Amino acid sequence: MEVMFCILIQQEVLDQKEFYEYQKDESVFEKNSLFMKYMHDLANFAISKKIPVVITNMIRNLEGKEIENMKSAIDPFTHIKIHLRKNSSKFNGKIYSPFVENSFSYIIDQSGLSSVPEDI
Repeated sequence: MEVMFCILIQQEVLDQKEFYEYQKDESVFEKNSLFMKYMHDLANFAISKKIPVVITNMIRNLEGKEIENMKSAIDPFTHIKIHLRKNSSKFNGKIYSPFVENSFSYIIDQSGLSSVPEDI
């Protein structure tokens, strides 16, 4: 029996695979290499099955600057990034792709994320 996929979601990819870019020991290179192989295999799977893959990742705030976990390892495999954030009581998002950058506002309701006009 063949399993049919329509979308694959990998939540917190770095936590799942226990990859930590901030470790200081000699295993960092090995862990980065394993992570890159995992991402390559995942990309090949998605291409061969013709399905989209959604990956969530953690963004840390360090001294007022946002830092994405293993950004340089994830970027080569990324077509579109969606950055979600909350500013006081408003939710804002930004969509990044190689050719376009768009911003939007959203709410979280029973159906999930819903877009709202910018002036709300």
